[in-house]
Amino acid sequence: SFSDVGPIWEMAATEQHGIAMELKALGTELFREKEFQLAAEKYGMALKILVSDGCRAGVLDSHGEKINSVRSNLALCFQKLGQPEGTIYHCEQLLSDKKYLVDDEKLRMKVLYRRAWAFCEINEFEKCKKDISSVLKLDKGNCDALKLKGVLESKIKDNNRDMSTKLRGLFRSS
Repeated sequence: SFSDVGPIWEMAATEQHGIAMELKALGTELFREKEFQLAAEKYGMALKILVSDGCRAGVLDSHGEKINSVRSNLALCFQKLGQPEGTIYHCEQLLSDKKYLVDDEKLRMKVLYRRAWAFCEINEFEKCKKDISSVLKLDKGNCDALKLKGVLESKIKDNNRDMSTKLRGLFRSS
């Protein structure tokens, strides 16, 4: 139980790690119950502990993988909450951590897909297209990426049509 523990900064790295893993498990349970906001809060708390100096001080070789897992789950929570900026932030943090992510192609595809979704949501079409292309280079038949590619193409057409209508209105003579 969290209530009978002392200040986190006074704990040994292994204790901090244990609490972070309990928070991650709680976040996963809440996510399954579709309590995305609460899940994001638990994942966020777990992440803060995992990236703290005390916890990083040599807990396990798989420590970076656990950070990546929590970040990936947090990005998915933001996606489910319809908050693309949060998704982009955590995906970019993951993609910048070359030490662990490079070896995990499956996680890399998930992260690129989630960021592509977020870019599509905020009409960053070129960035979205680039991420979809990266996913499809790793897996040509990735159904989610192919579906998102279709959504993207539709959004681009709609955007171009809207822009064309606006421009015509600007240049009409009175």
